[in-house]
Amino acid sequence: MLLVYLQLISTFIFVVLSYLVGIRILSKYYQTKINLYVPIGIAWMLLASFWISDTYNIIPIHILKEGFVFEGNTKQLFDIFFISMALVVWVYGFLSLIDLKPLWIKYSIVLFYLILEFVIVAIFTFYFYTDIIINGTPLYFLSASFSLLTFLSTGLIFVKKTMEYKGKEWNGRFLFIAFLLFTIGILFELVGVLMTPGSDMNPNTVGGLLYFIGSLILIFSSIFYYWGFFLPKFMKKS
Repeated sequence: MLLVYLQLISTFIFVVLSYLVGIRILSKYYQTKINLYVPIGIAWMLLASFWISDTYNIIPIHILKEGFVFEGNTKQLFDIFFISMALVVWVYGFLSLIDLKPLWIKYSIVLFYLILEFVIVAIFTFYFYTDIIINGTPLYFLSASFSLLTFLSTGLIFVKKTMEYKGKEWNGRFLFIAFLLFTIGILFELVGVLMTPGSDMNPNTVGGLLYFIGSLILIFSSIFYYWGFFLPKFMKKS
């Protein structure tokens, strides 16, 4: 039972911490008036929302032993909705960072992702209302994997652009570590999900334990993401 509470706490910490990091990045816009901080902060919060259903599910499944559970079509629609919004916002922020020109190309790419993610969400909404069982089908993993790979690939370019600015080398290094840890955490969780049927992510199983380790890694990814924008005080003094 201890591991169950630890998993609840770790996933909850990751979601809350990510929201705090996103809000802190948004606050930087009001200090600098640099528009880039708005989509970057919002995207990180939306991305963390992907884990809200998993955080919530631990309570009715392992603690209360009753109540509503995010599973099947409901969970997939909830997850895909947030990760789709996160992807569109992130792509817009990324294209703003690299200052893609002419502007019509930038907005065409954003529009492409917007239409693509709208279609994906519409498909899952259809499955939700028609109650067609698609839990575990490749569509869910393909759409989620496509979004996460986009985050990773553009994130590495984001790191490279950051390190090109004088005095921002450590910011870039921390962002690189953040994206690296985020990828590793996702892989741990993905293996855990594939090894654990249904929504029963019990840490007492091997799959559940891997999922728990992944959530711990994600916490550190959020911390390093924060340091990518706000260097630790001891580094500022040095």
